Amino acid sequence: MSTEWEKLQSGTIDCLRPILAFMVVGLHAQLFYVGAHWSIDGGLFDIIIICLCLLFIINTVLVKLNVYENVLVGASLGKGKADVEQIIETVGLKKHRKKYMHELSGGEQQRVSIARALAKNPEVMFCDEPTGALDEKTGKVVLESLVDANEKMGTTMIIVTHNPGIALIGDRIIKMNSGKIVEEIINKKRTNPKDIPWG
Repeated sequence: MSTEWEKLQSGTIDCLRPILAFMVVGLHAQLFYVGAHWSIDGGLFDIIIICLCLLFIINTVLVKLNVYENVLVGASLGKGKADVEQIIETVGLKKHRKKYMHELSGGEQQRVSIARALAKNPEVMFCDEPTGALDEKTGKVVLESLVDANEKMGTTMIIVTHNPGIALIGDRIIKMNSGKIVEEIINKKRTNPKDIPWG
């Protein structure tokens, strides 16, 4: 058994988080991590992981499409009819709807990714470090988009983060250490993303 695999099983490497998230959403399979080949359950998918992944740690925008077209792609993959314009407004990109990705900031591109995911009408959205590549100001704007989507669309958000301040925006906080749950908190008063401590 390789050293990397032992670390993966024991939860001592940072990539346990996205791998756990992949397993929860049913994408447990052959996983490639920085050149090391790991196989989990002999699944059906081949997934490329560049350290941190799963939808939100890096932008997953379609660079040749504009904002509206990106979200429309998500809507075409979902069940039922999505209100693309309303979703774009929910994530605060109404005035940018016709812009292409090179015309947007990193935070705006992140919100395009969120909007495209919401357009699929998911009941649950898994977010692995959604602000990991963003500064505090931009990160809080992205978190506000997630909270708005939760409140306006009823989408359950599961956010995985190292930032304890971000946890304060949730209804339930589950703390993990070395792959084990060490504490669970019911948060009776959610904090507005604008007011959370950062880092």
